[in-house]
Amino acid sequence: MSLERWDVFLTELETALVFDSESTMSDSVAWVPPPGLGALPSEFDGRARRLLDAQHVQIQVMEAELVATAKQLNAVRSVPSPQPRSIYLDVTG
Repeated sequence: MSLERWDVFLTELETALVFDSESTMSDSVAWVPPPGLGALPSEFDGRARRLLDAQHVQIQVMEAELVATAKQLNAVRSVPSPQPRSIYLDVTG
C-alpha cells in the first residue's frame, strides 16, 4: 500500500470529475481500478468520501440533463414535418 499511489489515483479521479462536469461531451471509457493499489489508507477516508459525494451529485445533474434533453427531443418530434409540395415555374409567360 502506498500513500503516494493513492494520492495520485484520487487526484486523477478528482480531475476526471471536474472535466466531466465542465464539458458537454467526454470520451467515456470503462473505468478499471489500478492493479495492486490495495486498501484505501485511513488518511484518505475523508477525501474519498467527498469524491464519492461529488460523483453522486454529478450523476444527479446528468440524470436531470438527460430528462431535459428527452423532453426537448419529444417537443421537436411533435412538430409535424412539412409536406412536399409541387412548385411550378412559368418560364414561357
